[in-house]
Amino acid sequence: MYDEKQDFIHHEREVAAFWNIAKIQDKCKNMTILDLGAGQGMHAGFLSKHFKTVYASDVINYSSLYGGEFMKLLGEKHIRNNYEYFMEKIHFVETDAMNLIYKNDFVDVVFSVNTFEHIPDTFKALEEIIRVTVREGLIYISFDPIWCADSGSHFYDYVSEPWEHLVNNNYEDKMLSCGATPDQVNEYKVAMNRKRPDEHKKIFDYFIKNGYVSLEYFNLWKGTINPNSCNHKNFKKARDIGYSTDELLTRGMCYLLRKN
Repeated sequence: MYDEKQDFIHHEREVAAFWNIAKIQDKCKNMTILDLGAGQGMHAGFLSKHFKTVYASDVINYSSLYGGEFMKLLGEKHIRNNYEYFMEKIHFVETDAMNLIYKNDFVDVVFSVNTFEHIPDTFKALEEIIRVTVREGLIYISFDPIWCADSGSHFYDYVSEPWEHLVNNNYEDKMLSCGATPDQVNEYKVAMNRKRPDEHKKIFDYFIKNGYVSLEYFNLWKGTINPNSCNHKNFKKARDIGYSTDELLTRGMCYLLRKN
């Protein structure tokens, strides 16, 4: 069941992780930030307290939701949970990460959390992110769970067997039998890029090694959503069909880059 307060706490922690790594919280009052994969603006609210302008961008036009009252309802949601929200600083923009509508050198900072596991062409997306960032600007990208993780399907709430999406050719039927809707099954089919950890790393490494950006920070974390996942039969099944133990235990990664 959705818990509104916990949703705020979760997003607040993700923004706090950004502040802890980027260390610019007291330096950005005159900066602009692109929140890429902004969804319904939960990160943007926290970012708006510190940045001059927040471009909350997503491939979905969220601002048209709820009969055009999305912004009003989002503001009320923040007030209801005792969180500050600077509506005048936030601009919701519909744009594709692989073809951003912004001009070159447009924003000072890019912030993207739990989006890169969804984008079909992450090479093109990172290329676009670098293009729209000013020189010396920061790019923060963090995402979890990656496709190979035990909950990498993003529908673990319905099919709770770890790594079932990797080993079951009838996973979509199983989703339906466990209560997922046809729309959710379609989302599963199209919304994950299904890249393995090394595929993600190779893309970032390309832009780092070729001098487009400098690496300021990197972290890769491992683990399972359930401490007993590795005892499940699917762990062996996944290894038998070609997934390594390292891949199956990799949950997510975080990069802080600086544009050269």
